[in-house]
Amino acid sequence: MSGSRVVALLRGVNVGGVAMPMAEVREAVGERGGRGVRTFLASGNIVLDAPEPAADTAQLVSGALHDRFGYTAWVWFGSLERVHAIIDGFPFETDEAAHHPYVTFADDGHLLDELAAAASPDGPAGDRAVRADGVLYWEAPRGGTLASALSKLSARSRYATTTTRNLRTLRKLA
Repeated sequence: MSGSRVVALLRGVNVGGVAMPMAEVREAVGERGGRGVRTFLASGNIVLDAPEPAADTAQLVSGALHDRFGYTAWVWFGSLERVHAIIDGFPFETDEAAHHPYVTFADDGHLLDELAAAASPDGPAGDRAVRADGVLYWEAPRGGTLASALSKLSARSRYATTTTRNLRTLRKLA
C-alpha cells in the first residue's frame, strides 16, 4: 500500500453513542501525520495517503482515533485498488430501486461464513449473500434490511470485528 491511497472503514461510528464529527476525525488523523485525509459521510469512512512504511497506517489512524475520541473499535484498512476490486466483484444485479447492496468486511473468515449462512433468500427478508476473499456480499430487498436475519446477527457483539457498507458508499470512496 506504500505510496497509494488507503481506505479506513470504522465500525459503529455515529451510531450507538459513538459520536465523532468527521471534521475532528480529519484533524486528529492529520495531527498524527496523516496526509491527504478525507472523510465521506458521517459513518466513519476515511481515505488518506499511505505513510511509509504502509503498515503504519493502522497505527496512525487507530492511535489518532483512540487519543481524540477514546475509540478502540475494529477498523478495516485496504488500498483504494482493493476497494475498486471489491466493487467490481459485487455478484448481484444492483437494481437499487428494489434492493440494498451491501459489503461486509472482516479479518475472520469464520465470521463471514456465519453471516452468509444467516441469509435467507426464501425467508421473510428475502436477503442473499455470497462469500468472497475477506468480504461478504449481500443484498436485502429495499425496506427489508432491518428484518434481515443477517443484519440482526451482525449487530451482536460477536461480530464486533466486522463492518458493513452500502455499495453506493464504496463507490463514493472509490
